This record gives sequence, structure tokens and C-alpha cells, in this order.
Amino acid sequence: MLRKLSFLSKKTMVFKLLLALLSAVCLVLLFAPFRFYPIVWVVLLPVFFAIDGENLKKTFLIGYFFGVVFFSGLVYWLVYVTGIGTVLLILYLSVYLCLFCFSINWFKKSLGLNFVFTAPIAWCFSEYMLNSVMTGFPWDNLGYAFLPDPYLSQLAQYSGVAGLSFLLVLGNAVVYNFVKTILIGRKGGSVYYATVWLVLFFAIIFCLRLHGRKLKDRFKPDERSECVRIALLQANISQCQKWDESFKDEIIAKYKKLTESAAKENPDLIVWSESSLPGFFQYDEKSTYAVFSLIKELKIPILFGGNRLKIDKGNYFYYNSAYYVKPNEEKVRAYDKIHLVPYGEYIPNRKFLKRLFPSLESVVPFEDFSFGDGVDIFDIKDFKFGVSICFEDIFPDLIRNIPKIGADFVLNITNDAWYMKSGAPYQHFDMATLRAIENRISYVRCSNTGVTGYVLPDGESECFHGKNGSLIFEEGFMIAKVPKNRSAVNTFYTIHGDLIGKASFNVYLLLFMISFVYSLRKFLVRRRLNA
Repeated sequence: MLRKLSFLSKKTMVFKLLLALLSAVCLVLLFAPFRFYPIVWVVLLPVFFAIDGENLKKTFLIGYFFGVVFFSGLVYWLVYVTGIGTVLLILYLSVYLCLFCFSINWFKKSLGLNFVFTAPIAWCFSEYMLNSVMTGFPWDNLGYAFLPDPYLSQLAQYSGVAGLSFLLVLGNAVVYNFVKTILIGRKGGSVYYATVWLVLFFAIIFCLRLHGRKLKDRFKPDERSECVRIALLQANISQCQKWDESFKDEIIAKYKKLTESAAKENPDLIVWSESSLPGFFQYDEKSTYAVFSLIKELKIPILFGGNRLKIDKGNYFYYNSAYYVKPNEEKVRAYDKIHLVPYGEYIPNRKFLKRLFPSLESVVPFEDFSFGDGVDIFDIKDFKFGVSICFEDIFPDLIRNIPKIGADFVLNITNDAWYMKSGAPYQHFDMATLRAIENRISYVRCSNTGVTGYVLPDGESECFHGKNGSLIFEEGFMIAKVPKNRSAVNTFYTIHGDLIGKASFNVYLLLFMISFVYSLRKFLVRRRLNA
């Protein structure tokens, strides 16, 4: 008899792990390149069924398994850079989904709170921590799943991506509550209230979509408005060639050819991607001459990415930078990347880790890159713009500082060649799209291998397509026609930032303290009665 019960227990656990697997796979399908939006309101139901009523130990295991499967499907492309690093990152990121599952079950057991009240708070708390701890990794937070919806995604101007995550999890919890009530056969009040919650929620969603439609129309650029014409060059340089000295002449020649072709379209600005220039600008004679001779010949400003060397009192400092060079101006301006990639552009706690893993020294070229001082404003014609580099555009709080200091648009240069033909470039562009909506500002993106394109303040985008019709690993250029920022006033999100994430963080801590005290009190009472 005991063996039979043990077998049934194991079988139940396997079934629940399969439910968690289903939710994780469906979550992956919400994001680029799949963007399977129809499942957005039911994507978490399987994992809710898996953990509801389960003991905390098994909830922990189910939640962690859920996280491992989801993040394996989401960031698998990092394996092209580092196999061990990818495994370690997935194991680390999975902790946050495990925390989410554990928390909502804990709150239900200790305080009797329905998932409807706790799931959105716990999810946004987990994302807030994920975005902050160890410099943060806010890659494809759940709210990005709304990008295929042209109206609900407009709400990001108020709440940022965290508000969209909150809405999605709340909707899933409401649907789960209704489905569960129907399945377990409760009658009367329970079914009535579950139905009311469901109808009320989707009535609110209907109203929000109507409001989103008005917002989209409001921020649609006027075709008659003044535009700046920007040539975005997608050179399609292989990652294995970028720092190979034997390919330096070929790389310079390719950019020269693309730049001369783009100049025939009479752009106001020509942009090269991140780290496009081989060698240190103003130190490497060949590459420096190539840039200055092009600008002198074409009389068009060029913004390009390159490593910058600064020597101060005998100390050498290296930066991942964007250079801005204008005709007839001797001064060369540069923006230095603020948010560097840990273990890619610098090694945290280098001295300690070097003792444990001497080979880590080879991860970062030269020495550690240094951090930039802050965002800056550049100008072209009557337009002002700010620059971000690479994955800085996945940090909403960093990007919102650019329109706050008066930029008409944001220009991002990046290099996603590392990740080969995977979902990474498409996911990266989607996150840039939400930055445009959050701040109601045009967002221009120039990538070495794609996706290259620009997003208007209403979220509409246009991308470069190569001769074969592909967005990535194609060579060529496009002209981005970028209008002035139509909104004279910064958005609520630009001014206030991630209020939803901060509020969820505080409410979660309050709930946790209350539940802990309440559970401790129950334990002490039970212990006294048993004494």
C-alpha cells in the first residue's frame, strides 16, 4: 500500500513538472522571434495549477525547474559567447522565478491570500530584483510580451515595462481563479465572484485598449513635421574578424564604400555601429585618417563606435565609446558607455577572482573598460540627441535620462554579431521599441549585423532589409527619417521612472514581514499547546 502511494506521489510530481514545462515553453513563445500573442492571458495557468496547494519544498523545486526551462529557451544564444557562462547565468536567473512561485504559495498558506492579489506583486518584485542585483539583467521582462498589441503597449508611457508585467500576471491570475473555481465544481458565491472578477478585468482591458488607441493616434508623427535624415550602416562584419589585425584594411574599405554610397542620399548624419573602427581612434594612424578623410570629402558628420584610450598621469584608461566627428570642427566629442557588461567588458572583484580563476584575465581585452561619467547631448541641424551603446537600451532607467535633459531622439549603436542567427537581435530591437513608447521619443538603432532600424514615438518601426529580405547578417544601409519629439512635456514614466516596480518591492516586503510574524505566532501557539 505504501509503495502504491509513493508511486502516485511521484507520478503527481512528474505531472506538475510537465505543467511547469508547458508554462515555460509558452512564455518563450511570447517573445521574439515567435511573438505568439494569443496565449498572453493563459500562459501562467499551467504553473499556477502545478504549485497551488503544494508544499513549499516541492513548490521550490517546481519553480526552479520552471525558471531553468524558461531562461534556457530565452537566452540560449549566449552559448555562442560562453558555454559555462550561459549555464551559470541560467541557473542564477532561475532563482527569481523560483522566488515568484515560492512567494505566492507561501502567502496563500500563511495569510490565505488568493493568487489574484499576490501574483502580480510577487512577479514585479522578482523582476525589480532581477533588474537591480549585480548590475541587473532586465532581458525580456514579461511586459515586452505586449509589443504585438499596438494599443496596450502604449500604456508603457505611464508605467514602463513593469506596469505591463503587472497587468499580464494579474490577468493570468484572474483567469486561473475562474478556471479553477469552475473545475473544482464550487457553486453559488465562489463561481459568481470568480465570474465577476473575470468580466470586470476584461472590461478594464477593453477600456485600456481604447485609451491606448487614442495615445497611439496622438503621438503619430505628422508627415509635414521637420525630420533629420540619418544613414544607418549595417556592415555585417563577422565577430571573428573585428579584432583580427589582418582584416583591418578590409573593414575600413567596407565602411568607406558604404559611407560613400549612403552619402549619395544626402543624409544629415551617417552612423556606424558599435566598435566599428578597428584600432584606437586618434592613436591608430590608418583608421583615424580614413574617418577624417571621409568627413572632409563628404562634408557630412559621422558617428561611429570605437575603443577609446585615455592616458592620465601615466595611467591607461580604456572606454567603449561613440565618437562624433563633424566637418570643419577640430573638436572630437565622445560618449563613453556607462553600463558595462560584467565579465564581458569588466570583471567585478577582479583581484579576488584572478586568484581563483587566472584565465578570467583573458575575457576582457586590454584591461577593464572604465565606466563613462553620464549621458550627454549632441546636435545635428536643429535636433538634439543622446547616445547609448549596446545593451544599455535594455535599462529603462538609464534611457529615460536622455529625454529628461532635452534630447529629440536617442541613437543606439550596437554589435549583436556575437549571437549569430538567433532570437537575440530581434529581442534586443523589441526592447528598444518600448524605450520609444515609454519616453515618446524616436529611437534610432544601428547594428553591425542587425537588427538596424528606427522606432517612432507611437511605437511604429522601420528596419533595414538586405537583398535576401533578412533583417540580420545582411550588408547595406538605410535612411531613417526621424521627426522632432512631438511631446513638449516628458511622459509620466520619463519623469518618475519605475514606480510600479518600487511599489511592488515595498508591498512584497510588507507582506513577507506580516506573513512571517503571523506564521511565527501560529508556530509558538501550536508549540505551547503541545507542551
